[in-house]
Amino acid sequence: AVRPDILVGVEVENRPTLERFNEQVLGAQFQCAYPHVMVIDGNDERGIDLGLLSRLPIESMRSHVDEPGIGGRRLFSRDAPEYDLLLPAGERIVVVANHLKSKRNGDDQVSFDLRTAQATAAHLIALGALGRTPFVVVAGDMNDTPHSAALADLFADGFQDICCHASYPADRPGTYETGLASHKLDYLILSPELQALLQKTGIERRGSYHPRTWPAFDTVTSAAAEASDHHMIWADFAFDR
Repeated sequence: AVRPDILVGVEVENRPTLERFNEQVLGAQFQCAYPHVMVIDGNDERGIDLGLLSRLPIESMRSHVDEPGIGGRRLFSRDAPEYDLLLPAGERIVVVANHLKSKRNGDDQVSFDLRTAQATAAHLIALGALGRTPFVVVAGDMNDTPHSAALADLFADGFQDICCHASYPADRPGTYETGLASHKLDYLILSPELQALLQKTGIERRGSYHPRTWPAFDTVTSAAAEASDHHMIWADFAFDR
């Protein structure tokens, strides 16, 4: 429905699985397969990694799986991969994908501290990417709300989430379950120069089943049939300067 030029996927099993989804679903059923598909294997033993589908060529990739963390453990629960993508005019955009420590087993101090350290490190990675291009986005499931102290560093140095844009849905800003403000977990956090090119934002919720709150796609007839309990956030930029 959205057909973005760059699509970041969270909780992707592996590259062959994502490639099959690209070919057999996006391509065969919807005629919108992507020419570039990549997943870097991360630290999660369950095999829930961060994937990328792109219409822009992937110039380079950097993994941060070995970033040192608290108590000598690896910092990122999955990874914080950097993807340098080539724009048509010869510039590049860097996508820093992430999936921070969740609250699933309770948001105790250990989980909060780890999520804080991950957010701080992801922001430092984004700052480093500014040395290659002014167009940087930190994208993914941060597993916390915008005003949480754990995520504060992600919004330092002029970086802002797309929820700050006037076009972002104000009535239900959340990206999980019923979309309440307390359900805002997913982000596209933009560098200042990328913000200047932002035209429009939105949330595609029809893959999530909440019939009393919004209509679903006709194939999403129950919670068991929904695409995800998270919603797809998107942003449209004007690079034709």
